[in-house]
This record gives sequence, structure tokens and C-alpha cells, in this order.
Amino acid sequence: MSLMVSNGSEMIRFNPATSAIEASNSRGLSWFMRYNCSSMGKVRALAKHDKEIILCSDKGIYVSNSDGKSWFLRNGNYKSFVDMQDMGNELIATTDDGHTYASSSGGFSWFLRK
Repeated sequence: MSLMVSNGSEMIRFNPATSAIEASNSRGLSWFMRYNCSSMGKVRALAKHDKEIILCSDKGIYVSNSDGKSWFLRNGNYKSFVDMQDMGNELIATTDDGHTYASSSGGFSWFLRK
């Protein structure tokens, strides 16, 4: 499960101690809070896909187009994802029971990968 992504010259991470998205422009030497995500449920993974940062939680899949400054719910149907990776033209996610899903629509829709 990845809770940190590189976003150009910045690093973006989820800090479970403060339930916040934080950013660093000092290669991780110091961090500043960018967004309080306590209302987004239990955060499980972050992924960078195209120009978006995608977050999966037990409430669904959230997306930020503003470097983590604001977030919106993209898909509330997939709440069991525990990890997510960008594979270029697809997002790949795994569930807590071992299933693998793929999305070629940036997380709008998903299909079970066998």
C-alpha cells in the first residue's frame, strides 16, 4: 500500500497520525498540511495517474486535480480496495480478499481482472 506519490518537484503523502494530505518541496525534510481528509474514511492508498492524484479509502475513490488541495468522490462503489498502482494507461487495484481490478477510465469504472 503506497501512501506517498511524487508530483513533479513535490512529494505528496497521507499522514495517518493527523489524517491529512501533506506536501513536501524539500525532498521529505519538512512537510506541510495540504488537506484534512478525516471525512474521507480510512485511507488505504494514493496513486498518481496522468495529472490526477487518486486516493482509495473505505468510502470509495477520491480524486484531486489540484495537487491534493481539494478532493472529490469519483466512485463510491469500490470501498474494498487496499492498494492501487498506475500502470500507464490503466489503474490496477487489489482488494482485501485478493481480487484484482483494472480501470482504463481513471477510476470511473472498474472490471475484475482474472
